Amino acid sequence: MTLGEKVRYLREVEGALRGFGREMTQQEVVRAMKMEQRNSISQSYLSQIESGQRPHLTNQTRLLLARFFKVHPGYLVDDPACHGAPGLTARNRVMFGEPGHAYVYLIYGYHFCVNAVCQPAGVAEAVLIRAVEPTVGEDLMLKARPTPNSRSLTNGPAKLCEAMQINRVLDGADLCDAKSELIIAQNPVWTAFRRKAEPVVTCVRIGITKAAELPLRFYLEGSAFVSRKAPACLNNGPVASSKLM
Repeated sequence: MTLGEKVRYLREVEGALRGFGREMTQQEVVRAMKMEQRNSISQSYLSQIESGQRPHLTNQTRLLLARFFKVHPGYLVDDPACHGAPGLTARNRVMFGEPGHAYVYLIYGYHFCVNAVCQPAGVAEAVLIRAVEPTVGEDLMLKARPTPNSRSLTNGPAKLCEAMQINRVLDGADLCDAKSELIIAQNPVWTAFRRKAEPVVTCVRIGITKAAELPLRFYLEGSAFVSRKAPACLNNGPVASSKLM
């Protein structure tokens, strides 16, 4: 999903949220930004973003648009490292499907990584799950991945897949269906857990070379299960991404 496509999608979502029954026009966005934030960009600038003439934003413009659309600034980037960037293939087809499904891929010919698809069908975006804190079934995980301590059991994307026995067989699994072999369930103590482990840290990704400078990695600073904490973070604070999940 290019930056221009993201902004057009956000105009559509914003129009629905405001009860328009249609997408907000570029003019309406510019006017609303000026009224609500006392700051704005020109319609021509917005048009250049959506047409692709401006493939990147300044930090100031990114923050301005992020505040207006109530999304995390890291969303407003064009990510060439995304597996969907080359287009639809047999490997990434699940990314182009319905949201709420698992996209599982093989790396280095041996390890697996699991992602949660998070955009409407036709828009290839997914969130890599880099680590989890085992609270249920740890004994079963240890059988699949023997390790001397619980922290090293699942504190990495390939580690958690090995421990939870996630492989390409689960590619496309419905993460929202309780009967699925792989699900993402609601944590009943999420509020307390997040309060204890905050803040949410935003920083650059690790383990990649393409577009490695983009702020697209997020983790809880207080969690002991973060795979590797960044030496330098771009910003801390709550992630306002309710529209993207």
